[in-house]
Amino acid sequence: MRKRTISMIKALSCLEQNITICDFAEQFQVSQRTIRNDLSEINEVLKIHGISELTLEKGGKIIRDDSFLEVFSCISEDDFYKYKLSKEERKKIASALLISSSEFLTLSDIAEHLFVSRATIINDLKEIKSFMGEGNLKVIPYAKKGLRVEGKESDKRLFLMKLASQNSGGGWNI
Repeated sequence: MRKRTISMIKALSCLEQNITICDFAEQFQVSQRTIRNDLSEINEVLKIHGISELTLEKGGKIIRDDSFLEVFSCISEDDFYKYKLSKEERKKIASALLISSSEFLTLSDIAEHLFVSRATIINDLKEIKSFMGEGNLKVIPYAKKGLRVEGKESDKRLFLMKLASQNSGGGWNI
C-alpha cells in the first residue's frame, strides 16, 4: 500500500467524521478517480480479512461501519508499500511494459503497474520516448486506444536484453 492509502485508512478510522472522495482528492492533490482506485485497494484488504467493505453514498460520502477498525489488526507498518521508484526506474519499467505488451497500454495502465499517478507518467513520457528511441523504437500514441511501441522485433528484443543488463548508472553495458 502507498503512503496515501495508509493516510486514508487512518483518516477513515475516525468513524464519527464524514469524509468524501472530494475531501481526499483535495487533501492529497490527486484526482477523484485516483481516490476511487485507492478505496478499491482498501476494500480488497478488507474483503480478504472478512471486514465490511467501504461503500459510497450520493455525493461521494465514504461509509464504513464499526468493523472498519479491525483493519489495523490485519496490517502493520512493515506491510506497507514504502519503496518509491526513481524517475530512472520508472522509465525503464515503463519501457519494458510497453515493449512486452501485445495490447495498447494507456497512461493509467502504466501508472497502475508502477504505483504512481497518471500525471507522473505524463511527466515521464518524454524521457520514456527518448530512452526507447535510443533502441530504434518509437512510442506511438493512438487516440482512444493508448500507447504502442513500433519497431523491428529484433530491435525490441535487443532493447530488452540491454535493459536487463544495464547498470544502475543508466549507461548501456553492451
